[in-house]
Amino acid sequence: MPPRLLRPPILRPLVLRPGHVRYFHPTRPQASFLDTTTTLLTDLHSTTHLSWSLLIPCAAVTLRVLFTLPLTLYSRSKMSTIISLLPLTEARTLHHARELRGQPPHIFESTLRKTAKKSRNQLWARWGCQQWKLFLPLLQIPVWVAASASLRALMPGAADDSMVSFFGGLTNPEEVAREAAGLMTEGFGWVQDLTAMDPTLALPVMFGAAVLANVRYQAYINPPQSTNAKRISNALTVMTVPMFVVSCGMPSGLVLYWASSAVWSLGLTMALQRYRKLPEKIGRCKVEDLEDVDEEKREDVMKVVDRTRML
Repeated sequence: MPPRLLRPPILRPLVLRPGHVRYFHPTRPQASFLDTTTTLLTDLHSTTHLSWSLLIPCAAVTLRVLFTLPLTLYSRSKMSTIISLLPLTEARTLHHARELRGQPPHIFESTLRKTAKKSRNQLWARWGCQQWKLFLPLLQIPVWVAASASLRALMPGAADDSMVSFFGGLTNPEEVAREAAGLMTEGFGWVQDLTAMDPTLALPVMFGAAVLANVRYQAYINPPQSTNAKRISNALTVMTVPMFVVSCGMPSGLVLYWASSAVWSLGLTMALQRYRKLPEKIGRCKVEDLEDVDEEKREDVMKVVDRTRML
């Protein structure tokens, strides 16, 4: 009987190429976000040979220039466009009021408000100045928080800090603390140890005063007109008190960063108000322009017009 020929196997052994092999090693942790940022700060300190008391304000200004300044200029240009479009926005509102003058008084205002808002949003979209673009400067807040966590991670006790833990902590906190040991000796004036609290509370007072000046100056150059805007402005003013209290218990190096950032923000706002001032708003349309609208509806039209001017 002839020998039976063996068929070739259907399933061939899987051969992994070197580039497809995955290696697992329990002692090789991945670098966290704070590992990268703290390494950047310590490298800048060793490369520039600046003391930590100078490097921290320079880092605050650099971040503001890279992130805050472009967003502020872009948002300010959109605000200028919106203010320039106010005459056309009010003219459209009056046109819609004449079209809807035949509706009953109890639904006239709500219908006009919705129609005017839709028309205004279409006009702003055509000119590329949607309202959400006015809030782009708020994107600097995550950058500010991340930079604060990076500085806090360089100081003793960072492992127990909630802000540091939120960003994933440090892989090797002992090595980071050793590289940033200069924070204890490279202070300034009355604060030589930037990892300790300011005994004179001068830095917290400077930080609180700069934040309060920012809030009040913004309210001065752009007075809030709506009720919600006034509430927000008052709430921000009150918030400066707990911010001052919190800064009193923080390391001096961290408060120095906060104060430098707040002072730069105030200086930028003043510079823009002087050299790149927003255009003046034109006067509101007059009631006499609504002769073909019933008198009982003219007040409702003025309310809608005033709402469009509350930027």
